[in-house]
Amino acid sequence: YVASNGDWRGIEMSVGKMKARLVEKKRLESGFWWFDLEFEKEFEFEAGQYISVKVNEKGDRRAYSIATAPGGKRVGLLVDLSPGGIGSQFFEKLEVGETVEILGPLGRFVIEDQASLGLLFVATGSGVAPLRSMIEDLLKNKRFAGEVKLVWGLRFEKDVFWMKEFEEL
Repeated sequence: YVASNGDWRGIEMSVGKMKARLVEKKRLESGFWWFDLEFEKEFEFEAGQYISVKVNEKGDRRAYSIATAPGGKRVGLLVDLSPGGIGSQFFEKLEVGETVEILGPLGRFVIEDQASLGLLFVATGSGVAPLRSMIEDLLKNKRFAGEVKLVWGLRFEKDVFWMKEFEEL
């Protein structure tokens, strides 16, 4: 829950407010960057959920879908820095070893029933992040045996990344 005025205080009581350390920052293609965050203990979430990151000292927050499968102390974020907003500026300046304050996990964009014969995922740009988490979780952790298809659009072919990884999955 987030109040219409953007106040996150109420939600801090129902989800974890914690610190994570940036352990990897890598440019993928175009304005897309990979950020690998590590927590002190295992971070429990469901594939498809997101975290809210504090992006300045005023307390402004931005939401980022978790792009890795559940399990372990690390979560990966796919961030498009090209918009240049306060979230983009925060991540652009963030250096390996620094910590970030997050709230999470949040959201219910999760697969409730995987008993179907097949699943179709559709995304554009960085919207592939929660789908990557779901697909990896289904195929690696849950051993889903049905057919999985991903339709992912990017503006330019040169901007495509993760193709080999998706093909291997």
